[in-house]
Amino acid sequence: MQDIPVGLEEFLQNNHQLNTDKQNLQLWRYPKQTSDSPLQAWDNGDILLAESALKHQIEQNPVILNDNFGAISLLLNAKNPILYSDSYISGLATLQNAEDNQLKSPPLCHQLNDLPTSNHYLLKIPKNLDFLEAQLHQINQLLPPNGKVLATARVDQMTSGVKKLLNRYFYQVDIGLAVKKFRLIELSEPTQAPYSSYRYFATSYSPSNCELASAPNVFSRKQLDQGAAFLVQHLPDCTGLKVIDLACGNGVLSCETLVKFKPKQLLLVDESYMAIESAKKNTELFAQHSRLCYEIDDCLSKQADASADLILCNPPFHQIQTITTHIATQMFVDAARVLRKDGRLLVVANRHLPYVKILQKHFASVDCLAQNRKFMIYLAVKGSE
Repeated sequence: MQDIPVGLEEFLQNNHQLNTDKQNLQLWRYPKQTSDSPLQAWDNGDILLAESALKHQIEQNPVILNDNFGAISLLLNAKNPILYSDSYISGLATLQNAEDNQLKSPPLCHQLNDLPTSNHYLLKIPKNLDFLEAQLHQINQLLPPNGKVLATARVDQMTSGVKKLLNRYFYQVDIGLAVKKFRLIELSEPTQAPYSSYRYFATSYSPSNCELASAPNVFSRKQLDQGAAFLVQHLPDCTGLKVIDLACGNGVLSCETLVKFKPKQLLLVDESYMAIESAKKNTELFAQHSRLCYEIDDCLSKQADASADLILCNPPFHQIQTITTHIATQMFVDAARVLRKDGRLLVVANRHLPYVKILQKHFASVDCLAQNRKFMIYLAVKGSE
């Protein structure tokens, strides 16, 4: 356990200690934050969902979807839950929090078609409507006639679009009153036939007209991301180099790189299983002239020191619904370690994000390669030391 600075005990109690009538848990986001971090590893929706599940006397082995850092599954640890998440980071957080609290780690699954049949599904409704529909579609196929889904969502999440999806897949939809800015939703009686409009993959196109298939939880899956489109215009010649596409998403940067150049090796990295699934589908046509590799990773934690010549990065600046720079910071630190001497990191970012000072701490030189009204492209060089 981390040392707690003097005067922060009360702060820790408020931000990392989850106390209920039956349990006291110390929970952290992953990677584990410092004791003074304001980032909390649970919200009132997690508590509402777990407490409601106990009140409904759910059976053993409920399936929990989208438990971001393990709070729901650890509050229900005695029920031996099974956890689904598309996020590798969420899985790591859950395993670490289980270990810290000396609780059994729940089994994890990462593919929607691997969800087991259960009488009870517990759903933390995601912000992404395509991802929500994919999960509702799968649960619709698996839920027994007498089964039930308990879900929670923020009050402001309960839009007409969310309600439409709930009613599309379940005949019985009961939305509860607001409790600390969240609502409990009870779903039962799955509709008899899935809607023909549902498609797991959505199609968009890269600037070079490569067809891009994107699974439901992939960022900007129906249209080209503006930041990626800007970075594509400034891709450096990487023929014969070892290149990493960090936070690759559907692989659009890799596709454009492979169209224009022939890198010796191209490694596509993301923490989303659906992103890697999509990126592999979109780039494997180019395997004939470049060695392609794919990795689920926490930034570049699994990669060897001094193993790459060039890293391309369009980093996220949200974790769940929290705006944060700590993920990008870890990416930059990892990139500096993984790059060879004189290796280059190319980053595209919204103009308002304070990345220059962070990059300057870890790279010999940092320059603005290009900019427009919305984005900046930074070229960071490791240096020869």
